[in-house]
Amino acid sequence: MKMFAVLLLDPRLAFVVLCALILGAAVPLAVAWTRILPEEPPPFNIQGPDLPPSQRKISYRSDYIPRPFFPKRSRFSVVLLSALSVCFVLHLPGLPRYFGLNSITAAATMNPKGWIDFLLASFFLLVPGLAIAHSFFKPNQLSIPLIAASLLVLLLWLFSTPLHAALAAVS
Repeated sequence: MKMFAVLLLDPRLAFVVLCALILGAAVPLAVAWTRILPEEPPPFNIQGPDLPPSQRKISYRSDYIPRPFFPKRSRFSVVLLSALSVCFVLHLPGLPRYFGLNSITAAATMNPKGWIDFLLASFFLLVPGLAIAHSFFKPNQLSIPLIAASLLVLLLWLFSTPLHAALAAVS
């Protein structure tokens, strides 16, 4: 697979695709992390004094925008978001690249270190799939960013090795 990437991909195209995957995966992760933060109260209390229901007037304010209803986030979604963030960080340029998809076949040896690398690589490949499945079956406030980030992190895991090989062919 590496040889095909070196032969078929222009290094500039590989760089652009790798940057797009990294930035594309970073945006939904950042959105998901911001959704975890508590919402701030409005700056001013616009409601008037409490009146009995018979004396209240219904006001039709033009600047009132109803907020969409989001189910509460689950704790398991936050755990999945944390694991997905670790999966993403492992594929940033400059970090050691000794385990991942390029070493799954090499890691399945009989020594314990090989099995540990194999289990880590398998875990970090299963996290995006688990996040997608959890978001589909239990929708919550983090569902859409988790699905988008999971798909892009999975693509990053699949294509970063050939893209790095195409970039390394230049030097």
